[in-house]
Amino acid sequence: MGNCRNCTEVVRGNFCQNCGEPAVLEQIDKRYFARELRGAFGVQHGFFRSVGKLLVNPGENARQYVRDDRNKFVKPVVFLLFSSFVYSLVYGFFGKKISALVLDENPSAYNSMTTWMTDNAGYVNLILSILAAFFIRAIFRRYKFNIYEIFVLMCFLTGTATVVYSIFVVTSSFLSSTVVETVNSCLTLVILIYYTWGIAAFFDKKKAGNYVKAFISNLIPMALLMIAMAIALGMDSNTAPTPP
Repeated sequence: MGNCRNCTEVVRGNFCQNCGEPAVLEQIDKRYFARELRGAFGVQHGFFRSVGKLLVNPGENARQYVRDDRNKFVKPVVFLLFSSFVYSLVYGFFGKKISALVLDENPSAYNSMTTWMTDNAGYVNLILSILAAFFIRAIFRRYKFNIYEIFVLMCFLTGTATVVYSIFVVTSSFLSSTVVETVNSCLTLVILIYYTWGIAAFFDKKKAGNYVKAFISNLIPMALLMIAMAIALGMDSNTAPTPP
């Protein structure tokens, strides 16, 4: 029996009864690091199991996490960041054909912006999710969900969509450029539909008007992103040398 290192209370047993600090610190070894890594990425809660549930029923599962049960899913921000990390990793190895579709041949502001967004997918996804949460909150204000609860929804939707696109990036290396371009366009539409379905179902899937609202609220952040890309393209055209 001794005193707790954290709160100085007398410790009886393996843990401090006052603050929960262990009486003896665990040795740092490979098992310790393995457990820490699993905890950091939420693997112990089943990352891919969460993806499967969110693919099948995104809106209702996100609402279940917010209102009923938070033990069946990876924590939303961790889920989004880990999905973004996977995407950046996969894109670095398999994204050559995708890059050929979205990047110009010459160095430009547009290329720099697109490359930065790819390299920093986690930040981009977080920013877009926060923006979308504000617009969704404004449009669905009659429902009793606060901005943080809606942000949870967007973390789950964006993380799942990022995993799906990562799978496409891997398969793109085995497809022709024409097929990659076609599938990329179709997948963009499918992801937009997925967002619309997930947002509407989160609030009330039985109301048809919610799907229209969900489409609009999700389209606004995407439109802002497109405007930023257009501005980058405009900067390139303004700085391009005039042919003799």
